[in-house]
Amino acid sequence: MKRTKEDKKFMIELDRSNRDYVMSMSTFMLATLVSTTALMISVYSFIYALNGWSTYTIIVGIIFTIVLSGFWISIMPRAKQGIRNAKKINEQFEKELLELYPEYKTKYH
Repeated sequence: MKRTKEDKKFMIELDRSNRDYVMSMSTFMLATLVSTTALMISVYSFIYALNGWSTYTIIVGIIFTIVLSGFWISIMPRAKQGIRNAKKINEQFEKELLELYPEYKTKYH
């Protein structure tokens, strides 16, 4: 079965929606990471403001550091991979678009 121009256009739109989804999820993961980091720092600062330097403050700081580093380690590779995948999807989208509409090649390149 030969693919028609409409079929190719549908696939391009599908690729575009996949790229947008991947970029949105990666951005959301990075924003969550930054906001969680800010929350942990503010809680630790609040505890320090109430107690000063005490054993409790040091223990809470160590626990926050462990949790924060675990959170960074778990989210960063997935977010970076999502951004790389979105770039690949974008390249594929551009290639298909130029294949479908060759007149865009001279217009945009």
